[in-house]
Amino acid sequence: SGPRGVQIAQLTNVNDDLTIPIDAIPNWTVYNSYHSALALPPGEALAADMTGDILEICEQDCDAGQLRVLARINNTGSSEIPAGVSLSLYALTNSGQVLLGTEVTTDPVPVEMSSAGIEFVVDARDLDGATDLHLAVDDDGTGTSLVTECLEDDNSSVLADGPYCE
Repeated sequence: SGPRGVQIAQLTNVNDDLTIPIDAIPNWTVYNSYHSALALPPGEALAADMTGDILEICEQDCDAGQLRVLARINNTGSSEIPAGVSLSLYALTNSGQVLLGTEVTTDPVPVEMSSAGIEFVVDARDLDGATDLHLAVDDDGTGTSLVTECLEDDNSSVLADGPYCE
C-alpha cells in the first residue's frame, strides 16, 4: 500500500536479485493497470495553471490623461485558482519595462474558466515611449510569483499596439 492508502502495483520487470529479465512481463497484464495513474485524494488536484489576456484598450480618455486596459486570467490547469491573485501591467519601452499598475482578483477562477474583466486605469504620462503593453499574471509588481503552477513561463501576454495616447 502506498501513500494515503493508494495501492502501488508490484514491479514485474525486476528480478529478486535486481536484474532485469530479458522477456519482462508487462505489468498491466498482471495487475490490470494499463493507462492507470495514481488517484488523487478527494478535493486535491495536480496544480493550477494561469495565462492572461489583454482583452481591450480604451484610448477614449487619453485627453483626460488616462488609458483604460481590460485584462483577465485564464485557468488552464486542473485546480481552482484562488481569489487574491495579482496581475501587473507594464509598459515596454526602448529603455526597459515600467510598472503601470497592479490589480488583484476578488473571486476564485474555476478550472477551464476565465476571470471577470479586470480594469487597469493607467496614467497616460507613464506611457511615454511605450511600444507594447505587457500583462503579467501572478505578479505582484516585483516579478514575484506566489501561486505554484504547472507551467510558470506562460503567465504573460504582450499587446504590441503602441504608441498609446498620442
